[in-house]
Amino acid sequence: MKCNLCLEDKKLVKSHIIPRSFFKSEGYVAITSNAAEYKKRIPTGPYDEDILCLDCEKKFCAWDTYGNEFLNRTELPTKPFKEGDEGKDYFEAEFDYAKLKMFFLSVLWRGHHSRQEFFFEIKLDLHEKRIREMIIANDPKKPDDYSVILSKFDEDPGIISAQYTNYDRINCYRLYIPGYKAIIKVDKRPMKDERRELILSPEKKAIIFLINALESKERNVMKKRIKNYNLAHPKP
Repeated sequence: MKCNLCLEDKKLVKSHIIPRSFFKSEGYVAITSNAAEYKKRIPTGPYDEDILCLDCEKKFCAWDTYGNEFLNRTELPTKPFKEGDEGKDYFEAEFDYAKLKMFFLSVLWRGHHSRQEFFFEIKLDLHEKRIREMIIANDPKKPDDYSVILSKFDEDPGIISAQYTNYDRINCYRLYIPGYKAIIKVDKRPMKDERRELILSPEKKAIIFLINALESKERNVMKKRIKNYNLAHPKP
């Protein structure tokens, strides 16, 4: 079969979309958009067997390793984003811009090629080719190119399937890694200035917002999907 990265006919291998190292030994509950099965346990994370050849799979190792090490580090201090602005806590952390951004873009790209329902909403269309070229060249480009904004949940809610969204009419995806949410811009237009201040950039520390899981939009998403599941499976 043809590898989606090198485009050569080779034997394809098992590829995790979200690296296995992010998943606890007992597995995670994944919240999907499918009313027939709104949640399921994924002990080793979602994966596919027809995305990459072995040589290309190895290209992702450095990014996956760094993403796991950075996001799963121990406690980081929090402080108010603005003085007196309650609920807007965030982390500031030194980071490797190229490795962290390429980690998120590579997960998004793998999700586009995945047959797992967990990534059903990811449809990169013409952006697939450009991100593929960035992966091959190991080139994160400028902060305004496929910008990434990162948030961390104060309590791990499990992981939710990737979602298309837009901010100020800018096309984006919400990508959920255990304990985190990444907003990735998939649009040539730049984000508005107030959001551009928050994107990952090599010129400053990473800003990582702390989200109250109980008051988050994600909690409402989970409640809605549970309701849809119950409607699709009424009790006798």
